[in-house]
Amino acid sequence: MDWPRAKTILIVALALLNIFLYHQVYGGVGLPAPEESYLTAFPVEALVEELAVYGVQPKIQDGVPPRLPPVRLIPRVPALDLDAVFAGRRYETRQGTLGYCTGTLYSTDEDVLCLSEDGRLVYAVVQRAGVERARRADLDAARQQVEALFEAVGGPPADLHGPEITFDDQGGTFVFRYEQVIEDAAAGPLWIFPGAVEIHATGRRVVSYQQRLWDVETVDAAPAPVMPVTNLLHRQLEDRDRLVDLLEQFGSDRGHRVLQLRLGYALGPAPEAGTPGSGAQPPAYEGRPAWQALLQGAPPLLFDARTGAFIESVWP
Repeated sequence: MDWPRAKTILIVALALLNIFLYHQVYGGVGLPAPEESYLTAFPVEALVEELAVYGVQPKIQDGVPPRLPPVRLIPRVPALDLDAVFAGRRYETRQGTLGYCTGTLYSTDEDVLCLSEDGRLVYAVVQRAGVERARRADLDAARQQVEALFEAVGGPPADLHGPEITFDDQGGTFVFRYEQVIEDAAAGPLWIFPGAVEIHATGRRVVSYQQRLWDVETVDAAPAPVMPVTNLLHRQLEDRDRLVDLLEQFGSDRGHRVLQLRLGYALGPAPEAGTPGSGAQPPAYEGRPAWQALLQGAPPLLFDARTGAFIESVWP
């Protein structure tokens, strides 16, 4: 046998095989990528027992899709009827800041409204001490005040869920809390976690109004796998991470509090903002699939639904 020739043929064959495999992996259509191991859900029974130690019972959203597409979140600028907001009273206009809103201020001697170019809206009574405290019997009258102000700021949005109504004993007002959702026929509601409206009202007037809502656009990208929430809970409990800190601070040994686990979108990194007062279109933000852990009386926690990483909450 001609060993040198056979050796050359073998080397050439191996080289051709490497070229073929390189093309299949990097240039051709390969096999579908295997699902990540975390997509196999951790059993919920063990988690129920662990959470019960903190006096907490989990409430997990039904019908969760295995994948969610990324979206863009674009600040929704409300259509204001300033004459209705100020009941026909004369108002002044200037640039300034009110609470978390930096933008155009519309003000009278009694109240002020701020509207920013990125969709933040804040309204407040100037002399809060002069407002009569609400009585618990004033709920219907307070509701009418809220409805009237909604009409003045463009009407009640159709994509709001709520309200959750509580009574603020310290401030003497009813608190109306609305949250923004995407109604998905297959997945049920998907929450827009930075989208909300919060209103404080008495039976005579609205004392404060805060709003930040979003228009949702789809993007041309493949849906990302959603980590089962039981896996997220297991990881948080095992690592004694942020959720455990929350449970130790706000859990109860006198009865079961409900820990809601909800799927939706959190706000991604902020894009570069335009020059204030330029009138430029509001920038689009990345909407990241996220899990929210919501325990009564505690601040909500947000986690990336793809990786389980903690996300700083943004409200409003």
